[in-house]
Amino acid sequence: MIICFAVFAFLVTSHSIPIGTKFNNSFFGAVVSFILVVLIAPFSEELFFRVILIGHIRKYYDSSVKRIIILQSVLFYIPHLMNGNYTLYTFYVGVITGIFYCYTGSIVYCVILHSLSNFASYLITLNIINYRLPITIPIWIAFFIISFVFFYHMLHKLIKTTAPFESIVKNTN
Repeated sequence: MIICFAVFAFLVTSHSIPIGTKFNNSFFGAVVSFILVVLIAPFSEELFFRVILIGHIRKYYDSSVKRIIILQSVLFYIPHLMNGNYTLYTFYVGVITGIFYCYTGSIVYCVILHSLSNFASYLITLNIINYRLPITIPIWIAFFIISFVFFYHMLHKLIKTTAPFESIVKNTN
């Protein structure tokens, strides 16, 4: 599992490209970056960090739900940290998506949240590095507030109505 994590972390950090810079800030570069950052990366990372990693921790270690969520969040944060993303926001996304996975047994919400988070970062990066669009920041702020309220409401409702790993146990029986 450690080797698998190390390989995944290397692949994530070595192939991450600031948006558009590899393609000389072209439209093509922005589109390729959008596909990689907003569509492909969230799915592959959620599959690895939520399904595989949490499944492995649950199978081989006797840990509480809180410990599992914190551990996988730290492991989720490490490749992003190595990539130059020094914000704790990535750790926060790992915690929230870990909670969603532990309570639903599905990565659908995790992928949606991760994609929304990456999309917000994508907008900021387009604004700061490439195009300096004045409209991007207000759109990002509105987008962030709406996403935060929506996922907070869903998370609050989910925790009130479901026990952790309840749906995962049902799916494996």
